[in-house]
Amino acid sequence: MSDVRFLKNWNNKLNNKYFITIRLFTKKKNQYYVNQLLNFDDIRVLLGKNDELYCLAKLIEIEKIFLKNIPEWLCYIDSGLNKKEFIKLLTNICQNKKEWRGLNTKLLILCYKRVDRYVEI
Repeated sequence: MSDVRFLKNWNNKLNNKYFITIRLFTKKKNQYYVNQLLNFDDIRVLLGKNDELYCLAKLIEIEKIFLKNIPEWLCYIDSGLNKKEFIKLLTNICQNKKEWRGLNTKLLILCYKRVDRYVEI
């Protein structure tokens, strides 16, 4: 079983039946997530500094995009921030990583479907 880690439940997105996460693109990360997608096994969603199990999910889609092309609505869904605020947040978090290229940074958008602890309202 593989994992996807979140330090924070931005926008309470992990409480939804479907949720996304946006990660910096690297070939290694891309292959890791492609393996999650093709494996069909449940993925442990870990939250916080202590990696507490939050739920189980399945990766259902992967998209690649440059930061400059990210639509504002995707920023809202992922973080609850508008595009300008989202870019500022990502810059603060990622600017010292070797993959960082400012607005030309390549990103992975991962869409998961929650498979446990989800109750429809």
